[in-house]
Amino acid sequence: FAVTAIDQSTALPLKNVVLSAGGVETKTNNDGYAKIRGVRLGKQDVRLTKTGFAESKQTVTLGMRTIDLGEIELKPVGTQYTVVLTDYFSGSFVKGVALSSGEATTTSDKQGKAVLTVAPSDDTKLEVVVEKQGYRTEKLSVAVGAAKPFALKLVPAQKEIYVSKESGRYDLYKMDLDGQNKRVLLAGTGRETAALQVMVDSAGKRAALVSTRDDMRNKEGYLLSALTLVDIASGDSEVIEHAEQITLIGWNGTTLVYQQTVAGASAANASRNRIMAYEYADSQRLQLAAANYFSGTVLVGEKLYYVAASIDSTSPGQFARISIDATNKKVLYSGEVWQLYRSDYKTLKFQTPDKWYEYKLGNVAVTESTPPSSFTNRVYLDSTDGKTSIWVDNRDASGALIAYNVADGKERQITMQRGLSEATRLINDQVIVYRTVTANEVVEYAISLAGGEAHRLSTVSALYQR
Repeated sequence: FAVTAIDQSTALPLKNVVLSAGGVETKTNNDGYAKIRGVRLGKQDVRLTKTGFAESKQTVTLGMRTIDLGEIELKPVGTQYTVVLTDYFSGSFVKGVALSSGEATTTSDKQGKAVLTVAPSDDTKLEVVVEKQGYRTEKLSVAVGAAKPFALKLVPAQKEIYVSKESGRYDLYKMDLDGQNKRVLLAGTGRETAALQVMVDSAGKRAALVSTRDDMRNKEGYLLSALTLVDIASGDSEVIEHAEQITLIGWNGTTLVYQQTVAGASAANASRNRIMAYEYADSQRLQLAAANYFSGTVLVGEKLYYVAASIDSTSPGQFARISIDATNKKVLYSGEVWQLYRSDYKTLKFQTPDKWYEYKLGNVAVTESTPPSSFTNRVYLDSTDGKTSIWVDNRDASGALIAYNVADGKERQITMQRGLSEATRLINDQVIVYRTVTANEVVEYAISLAGGEAHRLSTVSALYQR
């Protein structure tokens, strides 16, 4: 037979309620549901028990068919504590937050309200653990018997990752998004120049760092850049590549796409520059394209669009597309191409010596076109669910942070700020991390798509911009 246990005071499901009958027992799940098997047929006493609640008991005649007893309300008899949960950035109520203290458990409703019922105790403090996927786990210490509701703001679990020279070296830091738990993730070696680049994957698990930290040089003495991948949780790091120059293009899931200039190759080498994809889940490195140089790259989901320049008739230029697993390459235009622009979310434009062309994402061919209205290449930051994309527009001498709705093509302004130059990350598809650059400092902020004010995160080194 089956049953669903409900808290009479909140009408919410109760987890870890003990369901027992005929010497057999089990516990309810997160939805308050439990199903018990192996009980002898005939009349049986069915009990629901949970610390802090009055026992529910009824006699049921069990037959061959499964009986669903439906919802059974348990009356709270212990001390109740009320906590109201909101999102740190938006201020919105957070539903489905799990609270626990020993055997006592509860979940917040759509108004962010959670009522925890606890059995009487001689302790003076009640320790409560607050958990929800995507948020930092919190621990509350509450005075026993406190009647006043508590308010708690939940902070996303992903970290702010940035480079700062406050120690005198270019250190890579991690910090909670409310400024807590700041620490060095990867200490600088003192050999880094100011030409750094950092990019974090969408899950917040790895940070890619481009720097000269290893002090490696080619045979001519040219200082090489290192591509270092850092595990944000553990701080472990691995060097992926050394090259004369490395430029990060973007992440897609656990795959990092980057461009490198091959150390030691001559300036006339047709493969002097390469676009690579590194999949950190299985340490697989793939070459996506090679050319003397690339005059434009755009990563859209699992597709990379690029312009490879020509140096002679044996290696003609091209505008091409390839999947980041190095399959499905397609040359969309063959010939000399000067520059590639992303003019809007769905359109790429490029110039040849005598014409302009455009390519609509998803099409099979390019078409002749007019020059773009602006010669600024738009950089879009896509959400992992594919519903929203973020970009920065220049408006009235300030930067405007714009959210683009992929389904209907509509846009809305999230915020506007002087010096706002780029969106660097989208956390949990909700929180946008963006950067402002002024004459005095480079600062990163965070703001929620759901509303609320921008929060200043950190002053950072003047890293490469995308």
